[in-house]
Amino acid sequence: MFDKYYHTHHHTSNNTEVLEVLKKVSSQLKQIHMTQEQFAAELAAVKEQNEKAKAEIVAKLASLEEAIIAAGNVTPAMEEALASLKTSVQGTDDIVPDVPGE
Repeated sequence: MFDKYYHTHHHTSNNTEVLEVLKKVSSQLKQIHMTQEQFAAELAAVKEQNEKAKAEIVAKLASLEEAIIAAGNVTPAMEEALASLKTSVQGTDDIVPDVPGE
């Protein structure tokens, strides 16, 4: 029925070799896991830093807008500069789309 005969076997001098290989694999898996945990912690720190910066930018923009309105007699150049700044800030916010529910 089959034209070829397949036979698979393993050559090891003893179980010590197998145990050493398993120890190495286990060690590598632990290292990968730790690396992922460290990377996740770094991402969380960057997100926290970004949230702080975002809050500062929004507050400063609101403060500038209030000062411009309070000053009265706003020139078209000032209106254009404020609109341009708002567009720039929105562009930064739009780099990563908002996730629904956040």
